[in-house]
Amino acid sequence: MILTTILIIAACGGGRATNQDLSDLGATFHENPLKHKYDVLLIQKTVFYKPEFATDYPTAVAEFEDSFFSLLQKHNNNPFMKVSKELEQGTLNKNTLLVKCMITDIRIVSHAARMWGGVFAGSSDMSVVVKLIDGDTGDVLREKDLTSYNNPYAAQWTHGSSDRSLPEDMGTMAAAYVLAVTK
Repeated sequence: MILTTILIIAACGGGRATNQDLSDLGATFHENPLKHKYDVLLIQKTVFYKPEFATDYPTAVAEFEDSFFSLLQKHNNNPFMKVSKELEQGTLNKNTLLVKCMITDIRIVSHAARMWGGVFAGSSDMSVVVKLIDGDTGDVLREKDLTSYNNPYAAQWTHGSSDRSLPEDMGTMAAAYVLAVTK
């Protein structure tokens, strides 16, 4: 009976933020929506602030972008007619909103460090700057610094799944922000 209880409790941990309703997450951003409505959302390649981040976390950009792009593309209340990663001929006009993301800080505790060091390995954290730029004028309409970190005790309890899902979770947070200010 004790073993069954432990298995049930352990199975409850480690969920991802991608299961959350983005409208609820977007409500946490207390910002006025953009004045102009855009038909096209053009997402540019996410970059690292420091080149060594690419060496230390080679999959972080891809995981962030996959979560960010797929959530913006598939969300029910998406105000855009088109969400794209690629620049097409004639795309940049008054109806295009460019999104540039930069990972300015990242620390993800490895599975081995979490296993051997437990809570003493510390918390994982990630910061992303999201810029919304008018495609016609090139003006930066919004610039938001998004930061998230996990609790090392919870990460230990879930065997590091909240460490490993941090880039995807940040993609969800960035998508919620974009939807919150473009409604």
